Order: sequence, then C-alpha cells, then structure tokens
Amino acid sequence: MSTLGVERNGSGLAAVKRQNNDSAMLQLNPVGNAQMDEEHADLVSAGADLMKQRSVSSLYRLRDLWDEHSKHEEALFEKHNFGGARSGDLSGTASHREHHRVILQSFDEVLQSFDQSNDCCATGVVGEKAVQDILAELQRHGDVYDSAYAGKLGESEVKAFIKGSGEHGTKWMWSNTHGDFEVEFNKDGSFYCDDFPRDAHWEYDGEHLIIDWADLGIFEMKVDINMGTMKGCYTTSHPHDRRKAKYIGELDQTHRYDGGS
Repeated sequence: MSTLGVERNGSGLAAVKRQNNDSAMLQLNPVGNAQMDEEHADLVSAGADLMKQRSVSSLYRLRDLWDEHSKHEEALFEKHNFGGARSGDLSGTASHREHHRVILQSFDEVLQSFDQSNDCCATGVVGEKAVQDILAELQRHGDVYDSAYAGKLGESEVKAFIKGSGEHGTKWMWSNTHGDFEVEFNKDGSFYCDDFPRDAHWEYDGEHLIIDWADLGIFEMKVDINMGTMKGCYTTSHPHDRRKAKYIGELDQTHRYDGGS
C-alpha cells in the first residue's frame, strides 16, 4: 500500500522491490561559487543516499540540507543584488526563491504523511515515486534556476587564485612534451607566453580553466588551489595530450601580445 509517498510492508525495507533508477541520479553542475558548489555536492550525496536507503532519516537529511542551502543562496542573491534581489517579489530572483519554497513544501508533505501514521517508523519507507519526484524537481531547479547565476555571483576561489592578489596576475611554469616554460595569466583575462606569443585569452567556466591559445589550440585545465597546480589536455578531443603547470608567483607587470610571432 502506498499513501502520500509512504510505502508500507510488513517485512520492512528488505521487502520493498526497487528498480534500477540510475537515470534519476541527481547531478548539479558547478556554478563557480565555492560555497554553492560545495553545498550542491552535499545535496548530490544526500540524494544518492535517499535513493539507496529510502528511509525517513535520509529524507530528513536531504530536506534540511535543501532548506539551509536555499537560505544561503538567497543571502548570496541579496549580497550581490543579483537580478535586483533587493526588490523582493519584484526581482528577477522571485521565481527562483519561490521554487525553493515549493520543493521544501514537497519534502514536508511527504514527511507529514509519516507523522500521521502510527506504525510507519517501524515498517515504512519513502515511496519510490516520491523520491523520484523530489530528485527530479531538484534536478530541474539546478538546470533551470541555478544555471542562470552560474559564474555571476562573485568570483570563484579558482578564478581569484588565477588572477592573484596583486595588480597584474600570476605566472606559472607550463610543462608539455616541448619542455618547461613560463606562462602568464593576466588579470584582464589575456594570456601571455614569451616562448610562444599569441593573441591568447583565458577564462574560468566554473569547472575548468579554459585557455584559448589561438592557433596553438584550446586547453581545458583543472586547477588544484591547495597544491598550486593545474593539469588538463589539449581540448576534450585529445584527452591523452596532457598539459600541466605549477604556480610560480605574482606578476610584477603585465605583458601583452604585440602582434609578433
């Protein structure tokens, strides 16, 4: 028997037949803000636990993480006045914040169905459809709402690290099959290498550092702030053509491509 997301069976969890629902796994893309990305990772982990266990405690954990994350996210909107957030219900984030509340209400409705049952704590599990519906709505929130502010709510830790704390940017020792040579990430988004000068640029997409090195190609690098390193490849079509670099320090001046080769 299933009621309001509660499935009951005298044999408990073990007697509930489950299907393979890999397609329903929650996947939240990075948004380029360290705190939000960390909280998204926690939500993904809690969502996986809920799918596996379908227990009341796992549902409560995901619900509470969602409530806390929603508050943090909305505070970030206010801090940066993203979408005119300080205008309240008239702002561009009004529907985003409303969707936070709708999802939280969905959690509470399912949990309330357990509270209204006398024996559910002993034999009940969260209904499979209820789990799928909640995770699907969380996924939709990430795809539709969170993607709208990706890269726009302050600089990520990675981007701030690449830009450096000084006026000009940072320098790195680049390594490939040709050897080691110095490269420079200028604060204005330009990229310079004295050994291979090109009209080159860099940007951070929230997950990878993208270096457009003109005719030399596009590189996707993963940055490790703690180690002061980055590694990646010559575009995703050449995953075995690896590159790496190590942080050297701050730039004392900005070099730019002057049209030479």
